[in-house]
Order: sequence, then C-alpha cells, then structure tokens
Amino acid sequence: MADATQNGHSTAMFSQDFGLRQKPELRVLFLIYSLEIVGFGMIIPIKSFFMIAELKFTAFQVGAVLSATMAAQIVGAPVFGRISDACGRRPIIVIAFFWVGCWQMATSRVNNFPEMIFVRTCLGLCGGTYAISSAPVLDIVPDSDRRSMYIGLFGAICSLAFSVGPGISSILLMLELLSRRNMFILGGSFAIVSGIIAFLFFKETLPQARRRPLCGSAEEESSEGKVGLRDWDMVNLGLSLTWVASFLVDFGKFFLYSVYAFLIKDLFGYDDKEYGIILMIWGLQSMIIQAFVFPVAVRVVGHHVTIIFGTFAMGVGLACLPLTTSVVYHFAILFLFAFGSSLWEPGVPVLVGTYATRWHVGSAMGVNFCFSRIGSILSPLIGGWLWDVCGSCSFYFGGASLGLAGFIVMLAYFCATEVRAGASEMLETKYSAELEGPLKQSPAMKGKMGESEPLMSNKNNNQNV
Repeated sequence: MADATQNGHSTAMFSQDFGLRQKPELRVLFLIYSLEIVGFGMIIPIKSFFMIAELKFTAFQVGAVLSATMAAQIVGAPVFGRISDACGRRPIIVIAFFWVGCWQMATSRVNNFPEMIFVRTCLGLCGGTYAISSAPVLDIVPDSDRRSMYIGLFGAICSLAFSVGPGISSILLMLELLSRRNMFILGGSFAIVSGIIAFLFFKETLPQARRRPLCGSAEEESSEGKVGLRDWDMVNLGLSLTWVASFLVDFGKFFLYSVYAFLIKDLFGYDDKEYGIILMIWGLQSMIIQAFVFPVAVRVVGHHVTIIFGTFAMGVGLACLPLTTSVVYHFAILFLFAFGSSLWEPGVPVLVGTYATRWHVGSAMGVNFCFSRIGSILSPLIGGWLWDVCGSCSFYFGGASLGLAGFIVMLAYFCATEVRAGASEMLETKYSAELEGPLKQSPAMKGKMGESEPLMSNKNNNQNV
C-alpha cells in the first residue's frame, strides 16, 4: 500500500495537464495570448533593424525607444491590474489586446525619432498583455503546486508562439513578400484578432465576491472586518523582495535585448533575418523547458530554488556572451542564458502568488510588472550608452545585476513568509458576509473559523511546493 501511494505520488509529480482537461476555462486565454505573441514575435527581430537601417537611429536612440515603452508600462500595468481587481479580468484583457494591436500598426507610419517615441509610448500605456493575461491563471488555480504546472504550460505555449512569429517574419523578409513597415501592420492584426476572440469567448475568472471596490471611504477600509483589503495591505517582505528581484532581472536582461542586434552584426554580420531565426530557436527551447523542466523542477526542489538557479544561469550566460567569437560557443552560452530565462519567466507569477492573497493578485502582478519595467527603462539607456563608449562591457553589468537578483530571491526563501492557501478564502468569506449583512454562523462554522490557521506562516514550517 505504501509503495502504491509512493508510486502514485511520483506519477502525479511528473504528470502534466497538457490538454487543459482539468481547467478547460484556460483554453481561450492560452489561445488569445498565443496569437498576440505570434504577432509580437514577428515584430521583435525587425524592430531594432527598422530603427537602425531605415530610421538611422544610434544605439542610444534605440535604447531610448525601448525605455519610453517601458516607462509607459510602469503607468499602465499597476492601473490596469488594480482596475481588473475591481471590474474583473475580461474587460481589461479585451481592451489591452485591441490597444496593443492598434499601436503596433501605427508604428508602420513613423518616420523619425519623435514619432517613434510617441507611438511606442502610447503602445505601452496599457501596461502590456502579459501581467493581465497571467492573472486569470492565479485566479483559477489557488494551489502553488498546480500553479507552477499551469504557469509553465502558459509560458510554454507562448514560447512556441513566440518561435513561430520570428520564423514567419524571417521567411517573409527573405522572400521579400513584405517590407519591415508592413510587418508592423501584420503583427498588430494578430493582437486585434485576439481581442475579438476574447470579447466573444473569454469568460470572467474573477468572481464578484472576490473583487475589491475601486474606491471606498477611509472609514470603511479601516474597519475591522475589512482588514487586509486595502492596496497597502498586500505589501509584505516576500512581495517586496520579489519586486526588487524583478527589477534587477529586467535591468540585467535588457542589456542583452537593447544591444544584441549590434553584437551579432559586429561578430557575425547578421541582420534581422538571422536574428529572427535565433529568436525562433530560442522560443522552441523555452517551450520545452517551461512545459517539461520547470514544473518538475518546482515539485522536486521548490519554486524558490528553481528561480534562483535560473537567475544565476542568466547572469553567467550574459557575462560570458561577448567573450567568444566562435559561433558554436556563442550559441552554447546563449542557450545557457535562455535556459535560465525560461525558468525565471514562469517562476515570477508563482512567486507573486506565493506572497499575495487572492484579493491582491491583479495589483501585485501590476506592481511587479511596474518594478520590472523600471529596470527595462534604465537598462537600454545605460546599455546603449555603454555600447557606444566601451562596447561589450555592458554585458558584464547585466550579468552582475542578474546574479544579485538570485541572492534577493534567496533572501526571500530564508526570511519571508508565505500566504497560506486558506488565507484568501478566509478573507473572501469574511468580506462576502459583511457585504450581505451581519455574519450568522452555526456553532460548527464558528468552530471551524476558530480553528483556522493564521493568515501568514513561516515558509520553513511548510512543505516545499
């Protein structure tokens, strides 16, 4: 019997719900975000070369455009996340996809630096689509162990879509079927289609009982019954360290993203066609890692250890990337960086869900996105300037930042406390009862509430998930 139980546990550890049979409501979400990522992936390899070759931007100007987009997302992400906590996920997701699609198309009309800054800033004001699209997964899957699987599948499907996008754009450019400007129109149309599908078929994932009012009087929000429902109440050590780590990771990664086109052009003479193929292979690798490696790693060693290893792998890969001129060694090192990135990306929502109650998931994800985008703003500016001044030295700064992020997550692992799965349910029951009127409990219910665990528990006292 014990052997059967152990074998069942082992089988469950390595099982994956690839068909989303247990959570069919996630299928539409995965579909619409994947379509948008296909369009986004089509634009990524040509965007830098469009600015370099056609608009004649310098490395600093290319970095400034990236920074302007991220700065706008700092405003949009927490606002859209907070609104989704009050109004639901569905309307915000629909608006975000339409918004991104329209401004991607508008990029095809720019002719100079001020116009590019304006258009890409407007594109970023919706906060992007990732943070708001990952929130429904956290709504539907409260258990941290299962979250790692579904977030991993979410990232894997998106990585597959991301690999398709650059591949399509490379083929279209090689065959000279579309110009770079037309690629922006085609890429934006994918986001528009996603918005239409979301409007028609996507169902709300945040129940009315779990929504927090967008506005309320200070007296109501400070009453005893609603403790923990204010925006400020979500802040704790775990979330704070997670946000700082997100800042450092994006600060490090965008040293690569902002000047990698210049690096491969100088080393190997590559342009956007080869860049697209590199991104396609990167996406396929990320799909495999996020679908098969990440969920198993989380269940075996825990999500903290998995994320820490990912940050260190990214740091080593980024620092070593400019040290070789061999194509084989270059792409082996790039593989190491992509491997670490594929562990970090799905790990962030799991980490946020570990320290945030279900009342604050949208806001916590929005603030996390805000912190990461602060790093994304500073890094392209500094990276572009360093490239113009000292060349590849920018990669060493990025590697150091990624290594420091690993130590921050390690600090969260040892010092921060996790929010128990029951904490959100207790708050939900308490708040819903207050909305309906005075709480009338049976003796059995009173005993159950009296025996409930504290809302916060030290991670070292819990089983690793």
